[in-house]
Amino acid sequence: MDIRNSRQVEKFAQIRPRYVAFSDSLRGLLESLVIAHDMKYHVVEARAKTVDSFSDKINRPSKSYSDPLSQIEDLCGSRIICYFVDDLEKIVSIIKNEFQVISEETAHQQEKLNVDQFGYLSYHLIIKLNEIRNNLIEWREFKDFRAEIQIRTVVQHAWSAVSHTVQYKREMDIPSPFRRRLHRIAGLFELADEEFVAIRNQRKSLKESAISNIADGNTDIPINADSVSALLATWKGIPDLVSSASNAGFIIDDDVYDDDANYVGTISNFANKIGMRSIEDLESALSNIDQAYLDQLCSESRGEWYSSPEFIALLILIYSSDGKITKSDLVQNGFEDGIAARVIRVASSVRADAKENSKRSPDKD
Repeated sequence: MDIRNSRQVEKFAQIRPRYVAFSDSLRGLLESLVIAHDMKYHVVEARAKTVDSFSDKINRPSKSYSDPLSQIEDLCGSRIICYFVDDLEKIVSIIKNEFQVISEETAHQQEKLNVDQFGYLSYHLIIKLNEIRNNLIEWREFKDFRAEIQIRTVVQHAWSAVSHTVQYKREMDIPSPFRRRLHRIAGLFELADEEFVAIRNQRKSLKESAISNIADGNTDIPINADSVSALLATWKGIPDLVSSASNAGFIIDDDVYDDDANYVGTISNFANKIGMRSIEDLESALSNIDQAYLDQLCSESRGEWYSSPEFIALLILIYSSDGKITKSDLVQNGFEDGIAARVIRVASSVRADAKENSKRSPDKD
């Protein structure tokens, strides 16, 4: 390393903490911007270049920098990894609206590849803060800082991570048969991105169709997670179900959250398991609210039992299944062993009492 480069490395080491602070602020800002536009993402990350990486870059024989601190544009690097390929341009548009874009690398964009080419896809932007943020006190110290932002999908990120471990430095160095295999794999990754978008759109269409059918009174539709979700969102019996649960002592909270819970999916799976044919069958079962069952469940609970309307609907379905849903089924779907045992036992006991009372008091003609 020559003396001039050595001094540049020392200088970068001194100012690097400012780039660390910039990268932290930038990551938080990018996360906020994506969330504000109601977009889901896998990860947003940012980092300042390490001193060793900076030193390696300026000392490469093929590189020559007169002022590396101003010429190297990725002293701060950020990456936004999203789920769907059609979100990429939306995120790029957000960045262009919120930052000053100095340059944009287009070589890794799909439309820049020949029809017979496949490979690494990503958006690369070099940005600075725009004038609005330059004037904000919390951003003022980063006024002249630049950063590289890469935007890609989870699938593209996986391809990049894996392919870089097996590829040669230059594509022309790859033996022809090996190159062909890599291109075939890259094509599959590209197809996967397109299929994920198609699946997302199809699910959205199915959900909208279920909501429309149920709103029109047509409940003779298949049971799945989307149709169950649509039913519970629009069903006129929900207030009665919630009222019965509240009277029993349940504390109903729509915001009750459990990382392992998917009550709508569990209702769908259980309804299909016990042979229900349509949402109409499920609606009929959920209308069969036995107050004694909810009362006893709550009276035997230890402490307050916070619940959601979806969970109460699941409890009613378990009761209505007439024993076809077992403790093992509940445990496999995330119930604690003790709660699963109690729910099944109480359901069985109350059903037996109801049948016995029906025998003692037959309907009169």
